[in-house]
Amino acid sequence: MAETSASMDWDLITPEHDRMMIKDLYEAAEKAEALDRLATIKDSMDPLVWEINKHMQYDGHSGFSFWWTLRQVQYLAANGMRSFLGERGDPVLVAD
Repeated sequence: MAETSASMDWDLITPEHDRMMIKDLYEAAEKAEALDRLATIKDSMDPLVWEINKHMQYDGHSGFSFWWTLRQVQYLAANGMRSFLGERGDPVLVAD
């Protein structure tokens, strides 16, 4: 089960802009009750993408930034903040 947004120290993710996008999508997925189903998303036609999008506050995404952020949130939800931050305490940004 994924960590709750409230239990995470979001300030550990830098830069601020990355943190803002990742936190917003994570919280949107949480509101959509989709955190445990994120790994199933494969393309933009997945209805889960649209369900999550309804709960997002951040409106500055390009198509690329949305998918980059989704990949970060998929990893974060599956592995937790400790793993996401890696050994050095810096985010381990996931490449697709």
